[in-house]
Amino acid sequence: MGRAKELAEVGEAQPDERDDRLQTNVARFIVVVSVFGAVVSWQASERSEEASSYDQQAAQDRIVSEQALAQSRSAVSQDLRLLGPAQQAFREQVLLKQDAREAARTGDPQLAERLRVEARRRRLEGDTVGRFVASGEIFEIEPDGSLSYNRERAIQTNDANNPDLEGLRPEETRRLGDEAHDKSVNLVLVATTLVTALFFLTLSQLGGALRKGFAGVGVAVALLGSLLLVFA
Repeated sequence: MGRAKELAEVGEAQPDERDDRLQTNVARFIVVVSVFGAVVSWQASERSEEASSYDQQAAQDRIVSEQALAQSRSAVSQDLRLLGPAQQAFREQVLLKQDAREAARTGDPQLAERLRVEARRRRLEGDTVGRFVASGEIFEIEPDGSLSYNRERAIQTNDANNPDLEGLRPEETRRLGDEAHDKSVNLVLVATTLVTALFFLTLSQLGGALRKGFAGVGVAVALLGSLLLVFA
């Protein structure tokens, strides 16, 4: 009888010891998952702030870029307004030079000289107006005195020489913001998965017939969260 009683007591103790070990292991796992979840949540917050910063920078760059581009196009419009008087002066210069050659040919050197002086004056007037052209190197004087002006090349030149446009990459900054936002969303999903794992692990600590089942589900969900982090 004594031997049988001892065996019965040992048999009763073994399940209790296994339950204690399970509870201890689950408690340790809860600590690990809690720390892991806190780190993931912090990373998600960092990525969210980074995304907001990129979005704000992209919006600011877009405003500055549009203002600078508007200035470039305004400068080109001003060029076109100035080219009218300049072109008139150059054309008159061509005509005066022709008249001077005709006067010299017909034997009136004094008139020819006056016409050449007037032609030089008109050329100077055209050059003076041309100096106010924002993209002066863009226009070319044709033999008849007309001006050839490449509007698209003038815009490109103005944009390239505009210091306000240096370093502005609103589209690239927007793309970086989208990537940071997607990263934040994925990390939030991982953190939510880990919170769910903690819920089941905590239920397993309450005891009952489903203790092992809750613990198994908690561990499985935690492993799923770890797997999701790899692809986050």
